[in-house]
Amino acid sequence: MLIPYNDLKPGEIKSAMSFNFGVRMAEARELCGLSQLEAFPLFGFTNSSRLSKLESAGYGCLAHIQPKVLVPAVLHYGVSADFLLGFSNYPQRDLKQSRENQVKDLLADLITDEIADIRRLVDAVSKLAELTQRFSEKTKEIQQALDRFRELNPCFEDMPGSAKLDRLICELRQDAKTQHDRIGRTAPFPPITFFSHPLRHDRRHQKTRTPTGL
Repeated sequence: MLIPYNDLKPGEIKSAMSFNFGVRMAEARELCGLSQLEAFPLFGFTNSSRLSKLESAGYGCLAHIQPKVLVPAVLHYGVSADFLLGFSNYPQRDLKQSRENQVKDLLADLITDEIADIRRLVDAVSKLAELTQRFSEKTKEIQQALDRFRELNPCFEDMPGSAKLDRLICELRQDAKTQHDRIGRTAPFPPITFFSHPLRHDRRHQKTRTPTGL
């Protein structure tokens, strides 16, 4: 993980830059599918130990961030200087491609947020559908109970308030059935699968390149 440059004190910048450069040099080499033994000749080193020290997170030698190391790394690894110095998370030297990948990442984040919102909405509507179904079933039971009461009490129609009770229960039953049918047209919902969006830019899946000069 890189050290962010924001809010660093002047005396901390050099150490952070050296640390970030070492981390990114190792990442850039691995993106090319090269070992340290294969890569050290690209920089004119006589052995791999110097490259190993340069890539070491604890080495902290700012002197290695110089043209004879930076320029070969940019050319042979095919990455940008901003990437090596930790100013960009996109390795491509091509500015257009780097911006396209940045836009893809932003879109992927937006899509992930939208999926989360939809998931919450689906859960809410599903719960509402469940409550509406229970309400419809209860009103049906009430209607059946009233019908049974009418059978057992032939004088029900003559009872005070019986007509209003019958009408209210009928209307309640009809309203419950209508709402249940409306929600039933959109629920239950199929499960939403969370996945890594194809727009997500992942350097680990880049095609391995063989650096020039090998």
